[in-house]
Amino acid sequence: MENSTTSQDISTVAPTLKDWCDSQSYQGQPPTFITVSSVINAVINSVLAVATIIGNILILMSLKRTSRLHAASKALFCSLAVSDLGVGLFVQPLFVGSLVSGKEGATPEMCHLFVIIINVAGVISVGVSLQILTVISVDRVLAIRLKMRYKAVATLFRTRLVLVACWFFSTVHAVMIFVSPTLFSLFQILGIIMCVGLSTVSYIIIFSTLRRLQSQVQNYGPGEEASQNAFNIKRYKKSVSTALWVYASLLACYLPFMLAGAVQMIVGLSATFIGVQWFTVSLIYMNSALNPILYCWKIQEVRESVKEIIKQYCCCCK
Repeated sequence: MENSTTSQDISTVAPTLKDWCDSQSYQGQPPTFITVSSVINAVINSVLAVATIIGNILILMSLKRTSRLHAASKALFCSLAVSDLGVGLFVQPLFVGSLVSGKEGATPEMCHLFVIIINVAGVISVGVSLQILTVISVDRVLAIRLKMRYKAVATLFRTRLVLVACWFFSTVHAVMIFVSPTLFSLFQILGIIMCVGLSTVSYIIIFSTLRRLQSQVQNYGPGEEASQNAFNIKRYKKSVSTALWVYASLLACYLPFMLAGAVQMIVGLSATFIGVQWFTVSLIYMNSALNPILYCWKIQEVRESVKEIIKQYCCCCK
């Protein structure tokens, strides 16, 4: 009885799975829309899982080969790729398994087990991604504020400490589901607000500082100092653009899920709503497949390295 109550209180990355487990007796056939939605989402996530695994492995291999990126920045993107890889390796296969088991008439206990595992794995992977993207935005603020002192401050050792803290806090947050679901939800809401707020403030500082620096560069004239500063600003803007695109992609993929959650609180739960929200969960997981594409598009060094890796391992490309 105690375990059942705990399972019913859990509502995080896959709340619709929990709601469906709780609301169905598994005696008879589920509604047609639920069946269709579960099949479509199972297929979508099966394909996306493969794309996510291949894409993030390529990114990790290319980052290892690339030497022109700053070591601290490389560590941040590597950790982000690892968390995305975790989505493809663990979270999506479990999500597909839960959809298939529900369709095949699994017991509520089995369904709840899938939900708990998905929540733990999803919270860790998603939480790490959100925290790292926030760290990247702060890292870009330090780069434009400290300028020449940036590399001395943002060392690889300090960056690794921050990354360890991100993984630690996400793991503690995930385990909190079993201790206090209410406290877990509170920390989740506060964490999202803090990360989104800090990232937003960081990018506001970045763009205001960039405008000021560009106006200063224009006053230098056609001398060597001006060209050197202009080059630095141009390179910095590229790194900011990459971080901003990745962050915007994450928000775009999460927004439908958050809006659906708000609608659920207002209008309540229905079988149709559950089927629709499964698509919003799939959209969240799709973000892990989009990130490697964004890296290749926005970071030239990574793009060239990925091309070399594909040519090396793909016989048809030789």
